[in-house]
Amino acid sequence: MAVQRIILLKFPENTTSSQRHKVRNFAEDLYSEIEVNGVAEMGGMEAADTICGIGGCELRVSVAKSKDIATVRKVVMKLLADHYLDENCTVEYS
Repeated sequence: MAVQRIILLKFPENTTSSQRHKVRNFAEDLYSEIEVNGVAEMGGMEAADTICGIGGCELRVSVAKSKDIATVRKVVMKLLADHYLDENCTVEYS
């Protein structure tokens, strides 16, 4: 059985509505890149649409296969940069 790896993306609690829109767009693009292609799970498009809650924005990405971890990390970092969110996001790996 494969060990599941988690990538946790956290955005600040004081995220503005403009930033929340960028975060949602980022999450939708991430969904298209990783979940549709079967390399990781993030809770579907619903998770992308509801990423921002009262306490800020947070997204959990689960990578089931060890061989896909580097690919998913690269996609996450590229999309954060593409959406100008790389400086506003804390990325934790476990």
